[in-house]
Amino acid sequence: MKTEQDDDNITEGEILKGDLAKIPDFIGRSLDDVKSGFTVKEWELKVKKDRTIIKVELVDSTNRDIEYKYDFITADLVEKDM
Repeated sequence: MKTEQDDDNITEGEILKGDLAKIPDFIGRSLDDVKSGFTVKEWELKVKKDRTIIKVELVDSTNRDIEYKYDFITADLVEKDM
């Protein structure tokens, strides 16, 4: 991810094509963590408190969902919400 600082000393990010290639890895990690029967409902990439977070939401046939949040830069799992 490319970052720049503007005149107000605020870091701004730019999502590059290479960054988008990482998204399937986060989805795969989430699916590997759950039992079979879950599919991807949605994913979202956003900047929150100066961190770029990717959220992956999985759902099963009974509409039970599990949400994973990862730090996009470090790939660390930030939160798992069941």
